[in-house]
Amino acid sequence: MAKANIEQAAKRIFEIYRHPFSGKKLGRFTLKRDQIGDLLEVATVHDTTITKLNDALLNDYDLCLIERHHSLFGVVSGRKVGAWRKLPRSVLAQFTPSPTKQSPPDEEDDFED
Repeated sequence: MAKANIEQAAKRIFEIYRHPFSGKKLGRFTLKRDQIGDLLEVATVHDTTITKLNDALLNDYDLCLIERHHSLFGVVSGRKVGAWRKLPRSVLAQFTPSPTKQSPPDEEDDFED
């Protein structure tokens, strides 16, 4: 995917974010994978392209592209996400096994990026 396509799609998403629709002057919205493809001007949108688009949105426009489902994404302000409550380690510890009780991962569970 050409960087120019991703940058153009990020700009279009930012313009949609600022555009009034559905009774709101601006703000969060959802879009489907095929709509992202329309914005990118491609037929198929790969996960690596979604990652690059999300990076461009966050770096250039302070917007986050959040996957709700394989084909549905939310667009929300990075400031909103940054203001969400933080998970304290003490709460996390209540829901995770202690480090001494964790078993090592199976070789089959290892993933490469």
